[in-house]
Amino acid sequence: MGSLDFIKSAEDYYCLGLWLADGYWWSSSFGLTSTNEILLSRFSKFLTKLCPDRPIRVRIDEPNKGNYKGNLINKHIFVYSRPLTKAFLGLKQNVKLDIPKKYIFPYIAGRIDGDGHVDKKYRTGIRIAYSTKEDAARDLEILYKLHDSPASLYRYHKANTWVLYFRKAFLKNILYKIARYSYKLKNL
Repeated sequence: MGSLDFIKSAEDYYCLGLWLADGYWWSSSFGLTSTNEILLSRFSKFLTKLCPDRPIRVRIDEPNKGNYKGNLINKHIFVYSRPLTKAFLGLKQNVKLDIPKKYIFPYIAGRIDGDGHVDKKYRTGIRIAYSTKEDAARDLEILYKLHDSPASLYRYHKANTWVLYFRKAFLKNILYKIARYSYKLKNL
């Protein structure tokens, strides 16, 4: 369960990271939720590639309408595909993802664009927030393929959140490789 056979390119691994950050699925639908049109467009192409026979659906949440309390227009793009949903949920539940070394940079770029924060003012670092320790530990294990001390993992008890902080020495060596794929890092 949870095979990466259908993930073949750098863009595919980027979208895998982006989806793992967002995790949008419902019953038999699989997709992405974002306020960023560029990320939605990239993910829409990924969905079209994986499910060319399925229409891409869009649901829009507007500020202060219904139960949505955000300030920005929030879009959900998705396809109805039980096999695709099952395959990605299998990947999400895997304790270990076997990502080839050459695709770690686009995968991490997707995670950064989905749940990461880039300190633009002081340029001191990048961090990625996770809701579970297992998810954070899995990504830390992936980063260990690149460096022996890539990041620190902290838990914030009150927020019930785990945060992976990239170490400066590690970041200095890989930033340009991740920036090739990351929307957030391209706009520094």
